[in-house]
Parts: sequence; structure tokens; C-alpha cells
Amino acid sequence: MIDTYSEEWRHECEARFALTLPDKSDGRKKGWKAIGKREYLSRVREKRGDAGYDRLRKGMLEQWKK
Repeated sequence: MIDTYSEEWRHECEARFALTLPDKSDGRKKGWKAIGKREYLSRVREKRGDAGYDRLRKGMLEQWKK
């Protein structure tokens, strides 16, 4: 069981959230609904670098397999 105050939990929640985003961006919508998975991942890469991008992408794959 993962502690809900840990970095592991935050990462798992972010991976699940990213999977709920639409496959493509939609400029007609507002907020998070306007951002697609690829755009979200590219923003993560800009802010956290390749290591953060790879970690989130791996987490998304793990969640998707569940």
C-alpha cells in the first residue's frame, strides 16, 4: 500500500489523470479538457526534462495495463 502523502502516490495520481485527457488537443474547450495527452507530456518535458517525461510516460503505461 502506498502512503497517500508520498511522492509515489502523487506520481500515480498524475499518471491516472493524464490518461483521462483526450488523445488530441481541442482548442474549442477550456481548461484541462482542451489539452491532449501529447501536449500534456510535452509540457512535462519542458518543465521537468527528459527524466520527468520518461517517468510519467512509464507510469501512464503501468496504469493503462491495470
